[in-house]
Amino acid sequence: MNDNNKISSLQLKLLFIGFCLGSTIIANPAVKAYKDAWIANILGGLAGLLLVIMYSYISMLNPSKNLVAILRDTFGRKLGAVISAAYIWYFTHLSALVLRNFGAFIASVTYTETPMLFSMFCFFVIVLYALIKGIENLSRIAEFFVPIQIATIIIVTIALISISNIRNLLPVFERGFRPVITTAFSITTFPYGEIVAFLVLYPMLNDQKMILKSSITSVIFVCFILTFIAIRNISVLGVEMTIRTVFPSHVAYRLVPKIDADPLLDLSLQIGGVVKLGVCMYSALYCIMELFRLETYKFLVLPLGGCILSLSMLLYENALEMLAWASDIWPYYSIPFQIVIPIVILIRSIILNKSNKNVHPDS
Repeated sequence: MNDNNKISSLQLKLLFIGFCLGSTIIANPAVKAYKDAWIANILGGLAGLLLVIMYSYISMLNPSKNLVAILRDTFGRKLGAVISAAYIWYFTHLSALVLRNFGAFIASVTYTETPMLFSMFCFFVIVLYALIKGIENLSRIAEFFVPIQIATIIIVTIALISISNIRNLLPVFERGFRPVITTAFSITTFPYGEIVAFLVLYPMLNDQKMILKSSITSVIFVCFILTFIAIRNISVLGVEMTIRTVFPSHVAYRLVPKIDADPLLDLSLQIGGVVKLGVCMYSALYCIMELFRLETYKFLVLPLGGCILSLSMLLYENALEMLAWASDIWPYYSIPFQIVIPIVILIRSIILNKSNKNVHPDS
C-alpha cells in the first residue's frame, strides 16, 4: 500500500510554493486590512511558519508514517479511522474549492462566453492525468513550471514600478491594529494552514533530514511573494480599487505599460492551480487507500474527480459568495484540521518518543 515514488527536497520546495500561491495570487485574502494588507501578510506568514514547523516535527517524530498511520497511533484504531475520514472530506472539499476558484476566474475574466463547467473540466483533466501517473509526475510538473510562475510574478511587478505610488500604503494602521490581526488569522489558514496536506507527502521525501529546512525556506519565500503582491496591487491600484475588485491582480496586470500581461496571470493561475489541486486530491486519495488498506488509489481517481467536479459546481452562487466564504467561514472551519488535531498529534508524538527513549535508553 506504500507509494514507491520519491520526491527530492527541491521538488518539495516547489510543490510548497506552487501550492501556497495556487489561487492566492488572484484572490484578495488581505482585503479587510486595507492599506495594511502587506503587514497582515507578514504576520500571517509568521503564524503560518509556526504551523508548518509543527507539521514538520510531527512527520519527523513519526518517520515514514503517513497521516492515516499517525492518526491511528495517536487516537487509536476506531477514533483514528473517524478522524482520517474527516481529513479525507477536508482534502476533498478543499479540492472542490480550488477548482471552483479557477472556474470563477476563467468564467469572469478570461473566457466569459464559455460555460464555467467546460473550462473547469478541461483544467481538471490535466490534474487527473498527473494523479494517475503518480506524485512523482506531479512533482516534476512543479519542478519545471513553478519557476516560470515565480518569474512571471516578478517580471510583471517590476514592469508596474513606473506607475506605482508607494504613498498609497500610507498611513500605516489607519484603521487600527484589529483588522490587521483578524486578516492575518485568515491568511494563516489560507494558504499556510492548508499545508497540513503535506503530512501525506512528507514520508515520500528521499532525504527525511530536509523536511524542516525545506518547509521553512519555502514558507519564508511564499510570505515574501504574497507580501510583494499585496504591496504591488495597493501601490498600483490604490486601496479603494483593491478592496472593491474581486480579482485585483487581474486589474493590475491589465495596467502593465505597452503589453497585454493578462496571459501571464492566466499561466500563473493554471500552474498554481494544477499543483494545489493535485496535492489536495492526492492527499485525499492516498488517505482513502491507507484507511481501507487498498493496493492502489488509481482506480479511485475518476470517481473522486467526478465528486469534486460536482461539488465545486454546488458550492457558491457567484464569485462574491466565494470570497465571503474564504474570508468569513473558511478560517474557522479549518481550525480543527489545521490547528487543534495537529497540536494533539504533536503532544502525543513527543510523549511517545520520550517513553520509547526511556524504555530503550541505548537506542
